[in-house]
Amino acid sequence: MSDNASTWESLRHRYLTRFRSRFIAGYEMFWSCRTSSSCIEVDLSGSRRLLRVEVYIRGAESTEIKHLKCLGEDGETNAPPIMTSTEVTDDITAFHIVLSKIVRAKSISIELDQQPELFDYRVRVLVVDEPHSDFELLRHARSLLETGENHLALQYLKDYQQINDTNPHAHHLLAFCNLQMKRADDAMEASLQAMGRGLVDECVEIYRSARGTKSDLPVEDIRRLQKESQSWRLPGGVGLVAVEKSQRFALGYGANYYSTTEEILEVKRPAAARMLRMLSFPVSAGTELLLHTQLRVIHRDDSIEEMPLERFRLTDADDKNLFIAVEDDKEGHWILPDLETGDLIVWSHDILGKCFATTKGSQFFKLTHPFDAVHPTWRGRVEFLVPPEIELNTSKWSWSDRFSIEQKDDGSRSVTSFSGTQVVPVKHTAFAYENNYLNPLVAVSSGDRAWTEVADYIMGRSFGDSEPEDDLPPPLAQIIAGSEDRIRRLETAFYWIRDKLKYASLKSAHEQIGTSQRAAKIVESGTADCKDRAYLMWLVCRELNYPCQYVFVSSKNGLVIKELPADQFDHVFVRVKTDRDWLYLDPTSTESAFDTTPFWCQGLYALVLDGSSQLELIPEDPPDRNVLAFHESIEEARDGWLEGGFDIVARGHIGRSLNELWKSLSLAVDDPQRAATESLRRYLPTSVATAYERISDTGSSTVFHINGHMRRCRLQSMRGGELVGSLSWSLPFLPVSYWRVLSLDRHFVFNFPCKVKLAVTFGPKITGRLTDFSRVTPHECDIGLVSERVESREDLLTVVRNIQINRRFITGDLTAGLPLMLDRVESALRLAVSLSSADGTENSVVEG
Repeated sequence: MSDNASTWESLRHRYLTRFRSRFIAGYEMFWSCRTSSSCIEVDLSGSRRLLRVEVYIRGAESTEIKHLKCLGEDGETNAPPIMTSTEVTDDITAFHIVLSKIVRAKSISIELDQQPELFDYRVRVLVVDEPHSDFELLRHARSLLETGENHLALQYLKDYQQINDTNPHAHHLLAFCNLQMKRADDAMEASLQAMGRGLVDECVEIYRSARGTKSDLPVEDIRRLQKESQSWRLPGGVGLVAVEKSQRFALGYGANYYSTTEEILEVKRPAAARMLRMLSFPVSAGTELLLHTQLRVIHRDDSIEEMPLERFRLTDADDKNLFIAVEDDKEGHWILPDLETGDLIVWSHDILGKCFATTKGSQFFKLTHPFDAVHPTWRGRVEFLVPPEIELNTSKWSWSDRFSIEQKDDGSRSVTSFSGTQVVPVKHTAFAYENNYLNPLVAVSSGDRAWTEVADYIMGRSFGDSEPEDDLPPPLAQIIAGSEDRIRRLETAFYWIRDKLKYASLKSAHEQIGTSQRAAKIVESGTADCKDRAYLMWLVCRELNYPCQYVFVSSKNGLVIKELPADQFDHVFVRVKTDRDWLYLDPTSTESAFDTTPFWCQGLYALVLDGSSQLELIPEDPPDRNVLAFHESIEEARDGWLEGGFDIVARGHIGRSLNELWKSLSLAVDDPQRAATESLRRYLPTSVATAYERISDTGSSTVFHINGHMRRCRLQSMRGGELVGSLSWSLPFLPVSYWRVLSLDRHFVFNFPCKVKLAVTFGPKITGRLTDFSRVTPHECDIGLVSERVESREDLLTVVRNIQINRRFITGDLTAGLPLMLDRVESALRLAVSLSSADGTENSVVEG
């Protein structure tokens, strides 16, 4: 038996066993899908006489069917159910509903009593037997396929589509028919239509078979592109060049979209050939299905090496949080062979993704880079294909005159394409907003929605549709009752939610959204994600009579595209109106401090659920919210070190990060003295803590305060007996370590506005020997200031330096002042000293 015959026999067996009644007396109709909506809409592919409806749900325990409506051509058809039974097997809940009378309907609307986070459903409808012209067409098509008369079957299927082009089973037959006829593009399109409407298991292999028969881009065309790209003069350090990157996103597959990405990379340098061992791309297993991927290498001698699938791996993404139940971030990895300079890597991957559900149906939103985000791109292109009934809204970011936008119509879909040439990506930083801001970006969304509609959708998904009748669980209720100071009670509750609950989300927790038991269940489980923590903070604020609003932000993209209302958000916290001002409280992050706004989203747009539900800029903290003050007293020079006391006071994000560093190192290092030394060295290089005392920490306050004794600054002996050394400070929250390698003509981001005070007092033994020390030229501008003050009294000398950053985002004309400002900051973080020798001292100094 041939492979095609075997495939058809398997397909025929599945139809006879699974859909047997479809082709005998009467027939049933099936739908299956994965959704995040509590409302299931079932299209009956024409007007049908209904008798029974069965709904099978996986992944949404403890749910009930709230409403079932049969919708005819003239609206709702009244047929209340007269009998409903429920069965639960493993994790599948089955509802069997018999209608009170036979009704004619074109569709069914099924509403669940709560909105699950994500669940699979299958709906089966028993239709009363009667002649249907479309049914006859399908029956004839299937019979012809059984006998191998594919051309006639294709004609019947096309006739059927004139009546109904949404039936997934017809698309399934059409995909198989086109595959038999070796029409790869048509087979892929039909299988996508079927998969987009629920028949994934039945059609994914048909798609892959058809995709595997498509011809690759000819080598001569790839060589022509490569030759064109070699006219581009690039710096000598470039190891890889994307000769071409092409992306395509297509809508019109039910509540799904289809994307394909193809890229040609050229190896430019031997180092890149030696070091490049893998190519990767992201996949979200929760909302995306990897349909196909392939990779081949075209060597310099034109030999082609096809990579077998055994060299492909699908693994968890590096940043995947295993404790979050609703996310399943994956990465596909191609393991590469040995490469040489001049080799070309041609690779692609196809994905079927879910659009997100709203009250107006599904909506597509995509934010993507048209060019390679890491390597220079000679030619890049991204296309969006949508059927006529879907409206597409577009936005672009960091767009150049060398890029173009084109719109056309290919007959069945309108095509909007963004393309450009010779793009060199700006250096990447650790801040998602900065990466997206600096590099060309395209965003699109479907439909015409307002931010208020988006807010209603994400509010219902995260917290329920109405204000919950929920009480604070005992631990938080006791905190609320424990003090007369209202703001102190709010602060204590914030610390409790931040520190007492582990960051995780459980499947059972999502069943509690919108219920009166949610807060108690969160506390009992000891786990909470951002939604749970924001919900607890909201309950606390309600109890304390503080106005409180939810704030939704994008942590993965950094930026929010204002002109495209869509669910662009992946994180939520609250803002609280106190007697002083708005407090932005994020108890999800361990680095959050009570009196400071989450630093990573300051100055960015967020969706605030305040009634109007519009985008608002999250304000930046004033500099005095994040303060770090060092005071060192240098008393002696002994054994090659300066020795003395230290006092460190840190507030806000700086205090919290220093406190967390101290705690983590104290767990990793057995010796507390060593742990203290390692912590100090992040801020005070070449220092050794010999004693310390922690005065306060950020577990219950906004200040981290520590003092003690240390050795500092290795001294070197110069000719003539003079001793020289350098007191230096390292500030991880100021980007002074990499600013010189960045392009500073467009944009620069500080972590947050802040103040830093560096004070060094030299005691009598050192002051008498101090022959010189380095000075800083004061500087002040809109970006911030650097100043120095020297105080001399009695036999003490104190050098005080102040650094202040006034704003987070530096753009426009302000960027011209960055080099001088950052250069002065670097100078302020180093205090060079020279000491005259003293009897016996120089003999103990370590020679340089």
